[in-house]
Amino acid sequence: KANLGLKTNPDTLRVRRFLADEPICQRGEPGNSAFYLLPAQDLGALRDRLAADQAGGVEVDPDVLANLERAHVQAKERAALAPESDKLEAEIVKLEEAALQAGDVNRASLYARCRLAGTITKLVKSELLKETEPQLASLLGRLAEIEDQRRVAVARVPSAPLAVRRQQTFWQRLFGSGGAERSRGPNPSTIPNDGPADIDYDSGEAPLYDDELFGEMACIDRQPRTATVVAARECYVLELLRPILDNMRKDEAYREKLDAKYRERVLELHLRALPLFKDLNASLITRIRQDAELLAYEPGTLICDEHEPSDALYLIRSGTVRVMKGASALLSSQDVRDWNQAGQLNPSQSGAHAPARATLWQLLGPEVQGWALSPSALDSPQVRQNLLDALNRLIADPELGRREGLAEVMQSEQCHLRTWQALVKAGHEFATTLHGFNRALLGPVLLGKLSALKLGSDGQLPAPLKAASIPDWKALCTDLEPTSRKPDHPATEAARWLWNRLPAAVQSAAREGKAGAALSDEAKNLIVAAMNDVAMNAFALVEPEFQPILEADAALQRLVMELRKGGQKWTEHDFRRYSRFRNRLLFHALYPEFLGAPPSDAGSPLVLAYCTRGDFIGEMGLVLAEPRSATCVAYNHPENDPAREVGPVQLVRIHKELFDHLRQSSRLFSERVEAAVRRRQEQTRKKQREAEQAARQRRLPLASDADDLGLTQGQRLMLIDLDRCTRCDECVKACVATHDDGASRLFLDGPRFQQQAGQVVRNFLAPTTCRSCIDPVCMIPCPVGSIVRGEHGQIEIRDWCIGCEKCAKNCPYGAIQMHPTGILPARSPGWRMLSAWKVRADSRGRPWHAPDYQERGWQHVQTPLVFDRHFHNRLGKPPSNSTAGRAVCLRHAFDIEDVGRRIRSETKFRLVISPYVAGTKLWLNGQAVADVESKKGEGLRELELESAAKPSRALKILKPGRNVAAVEVPLRDDLAGPFFEMKIVIFEGTVLDLRAVVCDLCQLQPGELTACVKACPHEATRRFDARQGIIVW
Repeated sequence: KANLGLKTNPDTLRVRRFLADEPICQRGEPGNSAFYLLPAQDLGALRDRLAADQAGGVEVDPDVLANLERAHVQAKERAALAPESDKLEAEIVKLEEAALQAGDVNRASLYARCRLAGTITKLVKSELLKETEPQLASLLGRLAEIEDQRRVAVARVPSAPLAVRRQQTFWQRLFGSGGAERSRGPNPSTIPNDGPADIDYDSGEAPLYDDELFGEMACIDRQPRTATVVAARECYVLELLRPILDNMRKDEAYREKLDAKYRERVLELHLRALPLFKDLNASLITRIRQDAELLAYEPGTLICDEHEPSDALYLIRSGTVRVMKGASALLSSQDVRDWNQAGQLNPSQSGAHAPARATLWQLLGPEVQGWALSPSALDSPQVRQNLLDALNRLIADPELGRREGLAEVMQSEQCHLRTWQALVKAGHEFATTLHGFNRALLGPVLLGKLSALKLGSDGQLPAPLKAASIPDWKALCTDLEPTSRKPDHPATEAARWLWNRLPAAVQSAAREGKAGAALSDEAKNLIVAAMNDVAMNAFALVEPEFQPILEADAALQRLVMELRKGGQKWTEHDFRRYSRFRNRLLFHALYPEFLGAPPSDAGSPLVLAYCTRGDFIGEMGLVLAEPRSATCVAYNHPENDPAREVGPVQLVRIHKELFDHLRQSSRLFSERVEAAVRRRQEQTRKKQREAEQAARQRRLPLASDADDLGLTQGQRLMLIDLDRCTRCDECVKACVATHDDGASRLFLDGPRFQQQAGQVVRNFLAPTTCRSCIDPVCMIPCPVGSIVRGEHGQIEIRDWCIGCEKCAKNCPYGAIQMHPTGILPARSPGWRMLSAWKVRADSRGRPWHAPDYQERGWQHVQTPLVFDRHFHNRLGKPPSNSTAGRAVCLRHAFDIEDVGRRIRSETKFRLVISPYVAGTKLWLNGQAVADVESKKGEGLRELELESAAKPSRALKILKPGRNVAAVEVPLRDDLAGPFFEMKIVIFEGTVLDLRAVVCDLCQLQPGELTACVKACPHEATRRFDARQGIIVW
C-alpha cells in the first residue's frame, strides 16, 4: 500500500512477536484492531531494514535480528509446503469425481466433507477410515500433517458448548419428563468467524496461515472478537488500528487479494452449507468460484425488492442483510383489480390524462403493448407476470415523473403530497411540512443563502419564502446557475435539477443578478415565486439529485429522523421505496379500472430475518421461478444513529444463468431443487389454512397504547387474563420443566392494560417472554450469527453463543436472559444436604463423597445457602453423644454433555467458591482437592481445572458424562447470612460463563400450544398474532 496515512496516524501500526501457545486475542474482548500474519518476504524485508540500520550505526539488539532470521527461514519452509497441499487436495477431488461418475453420491459427499474439514477432524477421519477407505485415509493423514506444519495460529471457540443437564428421577428417565431439549436445528459444518476461514464445527478450530488478516470486521464494526486466536508457533504479527485498516480497504489491490482468498478458502464451505449445493461435484464448485460476482453494498442500500424478477441468489460474505415483507411499492398480481381492463394501458381508449398515458404506452414497447391488447394472451400466468415486470421497471425508475405529461399528473393527483403523508408521522400538517422540507433541501443548493430551518414548537415548518428574506441577491443568483460550482460538489446535480425546473424568464433574471445587475422588485418576486412553486409542487426528498446532499448533511438527516415515522435515518433504500411509491400512485391515477384504488401508505414491513455471514438470500425465487418474495437491504444498526460508521455488506452473486447451468449439469442438484419446490408449496398451503382459521376467530382491537407497549410487534404475543389468573405459577413451572437447563423463559412481569369486551372490561398482562417480533432486533448485533429465526418463526440461540450479551441488551422487552454456561451453575437447585452428624457410609460401605454413594434421606437445597433461623431448623439438633463437628455435607451430581463435539484435551474449567468459609473441604468425583494450589482471598476460593483427557499437574478429574461434587462446610459460631455458593465454568484465558436463553415456542413439544399455555389450569393465557387483534377466549 503506497499511502497508509502513517504520518497522520503514527501510533496505529506495530509489529508484535508471539511465542507458541501465546494468545494473540481473546474471544469476547472488544475488537479494537486487526492482525496480519507476516509472510516470509515481509520478515526478510524487516530483517534487512534492521540490519541496514545496524550497519549505519543504529543500535539493534542482536537477539532481535536472530529471531527475525529464524522466523524468516521457518516461514520460507512453510511456504514450500503449499504446492504439496494443493496436490493432495486435487487427489481427493479426483476421488470425488470418480465416485460421482460411478453414481455413488454418498461416497462423493464423504470425500468432499473430509477435504473441507478442519485439521483435527482430518486426523480423526484418517484413523477411522483406514479399513474402509485406505486411499482417502492416507491422503487425509498427510494433508492434516501439512496443514499442522503450515499453520501459524489457530482460531478457536470453546471446545464444546458444554451444557449442564439436570439429574432426572427414575420415573422421568423411564417415561420422560414431558420436556425435551430445545430445538437447535441441524448442526452446521462451520461457525462464522472474523477471519479468512470459518471455524470447523466438529473441532472448534480454524487454521491461520502466513499472509492472512484476521479480526478485520470486529475492528470495523466495533464488535466483540468471535474467537480466541492462539499462536501455533513463534510468529510475527502486524497489528493495525482502525485508521490504517480504513485506508487499506480503499486500496483496489488489497480488495482483490481479499476476494481471491475468499474464493479460495471460504466460498466452497459456504456453498456446501446450503442443502441445494452440498453434493455438487468439484468441477461445478470451481465453475461457481469463477463465475460468481463479489459485490459490496453500503449500509441502507437496496439489494433486491419484493416482486422483482428473481435473477440471482446472494451469499453473504460479511455484514448484515435485513429481509422484509411488505416493504415494496412494486406491483404484484394481487394488486391487479381486473385483468380484462389491461387494455386501459392503450391511450387510444377513453380516459383522463391521455398525454401521460401515451408516454407510458411508448415506454412499454411493442411486445408489452401486444400483450395488453390480447385478452387471450393474458390468460397465461407467465404473460401476466411479464406485463407486471414491465410495469414495475417503470415504477422503479426514479426519474419517471420527468417524462412528458407525467409531472402534471403527479401534481394534479397530489402524488408528492400523498407520498409525504405516507412517510411523515401523524401530528404534522402535511402540505406545510412538505413545503418547508423542500426548502430545507434547497438550502445546501443555495449554499446557505436561505434562512436556517427549524421545527417550531407546534411541529410545523416556516411559511413560504419572501423576497425580503434574501440577504444577498447576487450570491443567490450565482448559486442558482449550476455552472457556478465544482462538478464534485454534493449539491451540483441538485442545482442543475432546480435550474431546469425554473421558467425561462426566471433563468434570465438570475443570469442578470449573477452579472451584478440590480434586480427590480418584479424580478425578485418572480424568482421567489418560482422557488416557492418548486417547494410546493415537488418532492425533492425522492429525487436522485438530492441524495448526495442528504448523505453529506447531518442536520438534514436529523430533521428527517424527527419528521418520519419510526424516526430512522434516511437511506438509499428509503429513496427507492418512496420514489417507487410515488410512481405507483401515478399508475393508479392513470389506470383505475385496471389497478383499482391506490394503497393508502407505503406499507408496514414485516422483518423476516437478519441474515449474516454464510446465509443465502433469494434462492427460493430461482428455485420456484417466481418473483422475489421479500425485500433485502444492506443493514446498518442502529438506523437512528447517523454518525455510526460501519463497513459495507459484502455479497456473492450467483446469477440465474449459472444456476440454470447447475440444474442441467447435475441430476442430484435438479432433484433437490424440485424437492425444495414441493416443500415451499406445502408451506404455502399450511399458511393459507392458518390464515383461514385466524379469520374465523373473534378478536378485540388492541389497546390504544399498543404501539408504545410493543404489543403490535408480537407474532406470538403471550397475554394473561388477570381476571382468570390465580397466580399459581403453573405456567412458569411448565416452562422450567420443558427445558433441561433449569432456566425459565417466562417471567410474570410486564406491561398491564385494560380492554373493553362488550360490557366487560378485561385486564391483561403481557409477561416477559419472547413475542416472536415482526422486527427481531435482538438478531442484529450478534457477532457470530448464533441467534436465528427458526422454521416456525421462533427465535433460536445456537450453541456457539459467545455470551457477549448484545442480543439481551438489544431486546426491547427483556425476553432474552443471560444464564451461566457453568458446568455447575452458581444458583443451582440440584444440591443435596445433610448435617455432618447424620452422615453415614451407605449400605455398601462407600463414603458419602464417593461418586456412586446412595443419597437416602438427604434434603434438596438451592444455593446460595443462607444461615438463618429456617436453615438452622433444617439442620436438626445432634445427640449429646455425637462426635461429629458442626458442619453440613453437600452433594451435587451434574452432567458434562458433549453437544456436537468432544471435550478437547486442553479444555479448561474454573471452580469458584464464594462465599468461602475457611476449612471447607471439597471432593470432585471422589478425589479430595483440598491440597490443590489455589487463589485465596476474603471469602473466595478459586481452582483451575483441566479435563481428564490429558495428564497435567493441574486437577484433571472432570470428564464427559456424570460428575459429582461433594463439599463439607464447617458451621462457625459467627456465621450469618449467605455462606456457600459454588460454580464450575468453562475457562479459556477469560471466564466464559454466560449464555443467552430465549423462548423457542416449545418447537419439540407435541401439538400447537406451548407448554406454558397448556399448563394453565384456568385457561388464563393465550399466544396469538397481535397484529390481528386480541383473541377472545
